Amino acid sequence: MITESYFEGGIYFPNNHFITEKGLYLSTNNPENPDAEEDAFRFELIELID
Repeated sequence: MITESYFEGGIYFPNNHFITEKGLYLSTNNPENPDAEEDAFRFELIELID
């Protein structure tokens, strides 16, 4: 499956990611994200849905 998605700006930090069997994990530790915490790493699972 090949696709392209645009994400809301200021939430994700795309340079910090990893991939597992479950899918793509993107960091939510963007400095512009108001919910980001400096002393915690947070990732969100991005799944492809058919």
